Amino acid sequence: MFEQIIHKEIENNQDVKFFLATDDSQVKAYLIKKFPGAIHTNDFELNRTTRKGIENAVIDLYMLSKTEKIYASHGSSFSETAFHMGETKLEILKTN
Repeated sequence: MFEQIIHKEIENNQDVKFFLATDDSQVKAYLIKKFPGAIHTNDFELNRTTRKGIENAVIDLYMLSKTEKIYASHGSSFSETAFHMGETKLEILKTN
């Protein structure tokens, strides 16, 4: 889902950059390897159950809100909150 969007955007503009906010370390590693130089992310603890993990999520939320456009998973309240904070564009991606 996200991989196709990133590929399409890079085809249109080789200088495009993406900020990746995810708590899935496998997805993060895969996309960084697949699109070297195009994916920017914070190297944070990804645990939602610790104070530090929650603080890091708030930083990611703020940074995501400052992007030009958010590509969001269907049902992601995190992405929707970032959208409202930053008044940016939001595209919700649905799986088939």
